[in-house]
Amino acid sequence: MAEARGRLGWGQTAGVMWLLAEANRDRKKQSAPFTPDTFNPYRPRERRAKADFSAPAKTVLKGMLGKGYRTRKIQARKREG
Repeated sequence: MAEARGRLGWGQTAGVMWLLAEANRDRKKQSAPFTPDTFNPYRPRERRAKADFSAPAKTVLKGMLGKGYRTRKIQARKREG
């Protein structure tokens, strides 16, 4: 019952905070609009999706990281463990 009251209170507070933030938002600096859930600590958190790199992106990343990046990483793990 106490949690439900907290959720209700934060829902109302988040609505007021959202209204103030949207009224004072600089559209040039903050292009994405706020939502009431932005200010509500009880809102469910979204999980980030894993990055899915395409083949050309992998090639570019490999070129940026260098040829021996993976082998150095594996060798460092072997030394630690």
